[in-house]
Amino acid sequence: MELYNAIANNDDYSEIQGIAYLKEGQLITTPPRTQMKSLKDLPLPNRAAIPVEKYLETWKTHHGKSSMTISTQRGCPYTCKWCSTAVYGQSYRRRPPELVAAELRMLKNTYNPR
Repeated sequence: MELYNAIANNDDYSEIQGIAYLKEGQLITTPPRTQMKSLKDLPLPNRAAIPVEKYLETWKTHHGKSSMTISTQRGCPYTCKWCSTAVYGQSYRRRPPELVAAELRMLKNTYNPR
């Protein structure tokens, strides 16, 4: 959101950590962002901003049942040599189980995927 807000408000984003951009044809990379130690403070995805029902129906049409995603962790507990650490990072952090369960209940009650 920090980058989005800076761009939307035409603000300077050169001090935002963890981004890369072109400036006058030159690649600029800012220092890495500090990783969140705890995932419990992350807000739930704003699924109301997208047409979830269309995704559910499309998946159901092609696969026989609906499907939704939920993030339960960041990073990966494994050390595969072929995996991209740029994607997964070096740390492994889990969301608290009670928050995952609450999100699953919310998805069931709100969208009732079948």
